[in-house]
Amino acid sequence: MIKIERDFDKLANAHYHILKDDLLLKIDNGKNYDISAKKFIPLIEEDRHKKWLKFLLKEIIISKPERLLKIYRIFEGQFPKTDYRKIFDYKKFTNKVEKGYDGYELAKRLNIRTCCYCNRNYTTTVISKKDKISRPQFDHFYYKKKYSLLALSFYNLIPSCNICNSTLKGEKDYDILHPYIDDSINIFEFKAIPQNITTLLNVNDDFRIEYNVLEQSNPLSPKLKKSIDLFKLKEIYASNGNEIKDLFMMRYKYSNKYLEELEKMTKGKFTKEELYRLAFGTEINSVNFENRPLSKLKKDILIELGIIKKIK
Repeated sequence: MIKIERDFDKLANAHYHILKDDLLLKIDNGKNYDISAKKFIPLIEEDRHKKWLKFLLKEIIISKPERLLKIYRIFEGQFPKTDYRKIFDYKKFTNKVEKGYDGYELAKRLNIRTCCYCNRNYTTTVISKKDKISRPQFDHFYYKKKYSLLALSFYNLIPSCNICNSTLKGEKDYDILHPYIDDSINIFEFKAIPQNITTLLNVNDDFRIEYNVLEQSNPLSPKLKKSIDLFKLKEIYASNGNEIKDLFMMRYKYSNKYLEELEKMTKGKFTKEELYRLAFGTEINSVNFENRPLSKLKKDILIELGIIKKIK
C-alpha cells in the first residue's frame, strides 16, 4: 500500500465546480429509483429531498471518506432505499464517447502512474487528439451499488488496476487504508524469504513474501493488515520472484557499497535518486513510489539485503 501525494483539496474543488451545473439540473429534472416500490418516481414528489441534495451537494462531491460516510447515513436515514444513479451517473461519467469532463480527464489530472492499492500494475492514462485510449479503473472506496449517492464523490474514486478493483475488492464494505489519506509507508516493511537453497543459488525464483508491522500500536495497523490481506499482496508480490531474484543476485555478486561504487564510476553525473532508479528500476523516496511498480517492496528488500541503508 502506498500513499499518494497531491493537492487533493484543489483537485476535489475543481471536480465539483465542473460537475455542479449538470448535477443541479439532474436534481431538478431527474428521477429517483425507489427500491422498495421497484419503480422510478419523479424527484418533484420529494421537494424536501431535492433541497437536501442541493444543500449538501458540494459536501457530497468534495468531502473526505469519514464525512462521506456520515452524509450517506444521513440520507439513508431520511430517504431510505433510494438509488441515485440517475443523478450521480457514473456510467455516463466513464463513457468513452461522452464529450467534456469525464473519467479520462479526471485520471489525467490525477496522473497516478501505478495502482494505488498494489503498486504493481501501471495505471497510465493515454489520450490522443482523436481518441481516449486507456485510463485506470476507478475503485469506489464505498462501492457504488450500495453508496450510489457517492458514485461521483472525488475521494470515492480511486485509480486502480483491474485485479485490485474488480477481481479482489468487488462490492463489499471494507475498513481498509485510503491511499489519499492514510500514510502507512513507515509502519511496516516487506520481507522476501527464499524457499530453498536453489533459490539462493539463482536456480529458481521461489520466494515467499511476508511483512512486519513495526508499529503495532499505530491506529492504522488494523487497516493495513486488512488491506494487505484483501489485495493479496503477499501472494501477488511472490509472483514477481524473477525481479526479487535479481536483487538477491546483485547482493551476492556485488558489495554492499554498490551504489557508492556506481557513483564513483559515473563521476557525479547523476544524483543518488537517479542512480538508484537506474540501478534498481524503482524509486527510493516514498513520495515517488507511485511512479514505478513494486517500489515499496523493492526498497524494503534492498534495505534487508544491506544494499542500501535505512534512513531513520
